[in-house]
Amino acid sequence: MKFTQFLTESTEKTQEIQQWFHDHGDMFTDVRHGIHWNSYDESIHLSSDLMVSELDTDIPYNFVMCAKDFELNGGKVTKLPFGKHSVVLGKLVLKSLPELSNTKNMPSFVSTLELSKCSKLKTLTAPVNSDKLEIKSCENLTKISDIHKVKTLSISSCQNLQSMPKISEIVALENLTIYRLDKINVFTGDQIYSGVKYLVLGDTAATSFKGIEKTFPNLTSLVMLKTSSITSHVLGVLLLNNLTPIEMLGQSFAGQSGTTSVPQWLSILNKHLGKGRQGIMDCQRELIDAGFENYAKL
Repeated sequence: MKFTQFLTESTEKTQEIQQWFHDHGDMFTDVRHGIHWNSYDESIHLSSDLMVSELDTDIPYNFVMCAKDFELNGGKVTKLPFGKHSVVLGKLVLKSLPELSNTKNMPSFVSTLELSKCSKLKTLTAPVNSDKLEIKSCENLTKISDIHKVKTLSISSCQNLQSMPKISEIVALENLTIYRLDKINVFTGDQIYSGVKYLVLGDTAATSFKGIEKTFPNLTSLVMLKTSSITSHVLGVLLLNNLTPIEMLGQSFAGQSGTTSVPQWLSILNKHLGKGRQGIMDCQRELIDAGFENYAKL
């Protein structure tokens, strides 16, 4: 299938866009798969692993504006191909882009951003407004730009990330997942996550729950991963009036290995949830009697 046939049959877009593809068509070994327009769900997919050279030019604005979803998966892309236009996307997937080092052209609104395995990226310019941000396995990422509004935030396996992104409308954030973040402690009070109801916590710089009642005052559900770094000061969760029994997941997240047996100290803690100050004293005594002195510290 030739370029012109593909463009006519699959996209039926403007002459300007067709000209762009003609000018840059040598980047792709197979245009039918290199750039695919799905008219059914109005999504664009760029399979960058089919590129024979870098995508070193911006994709036409009105072509991007036709898309609800956009995916870059693999290849030598060094920057986002959206130019300086204000683009609105439903879902943006950036995956396995080892040369991506610049996200300054990030669309201002992306309903869902999935970013993973971008090893060269040090500073992420995140969408200002999103429903869901999922950032994982970017080992050299040190900073995420300020965010105005996001409902669900998941950050994992970014061991060099120095701090959590600042969120203007923090009350809008309801779901937070963090693990494999060696330098992050969300309980320090740098940011009060007053809107978060659901927290998934794995191995981070936090070794205790000290301060959790101040930073997550409205938390109702806490899921700990088996790799969690919590080893002391757990009584603070008893000050969370609406917290349901804490769950623990196995080594792999996303339910792959299911729930695992709850350690004894956590069983003791769960038993005293919702019992106020008296529950704290009773829990502390029981933890000490069971040999968990560090966990019983105030």
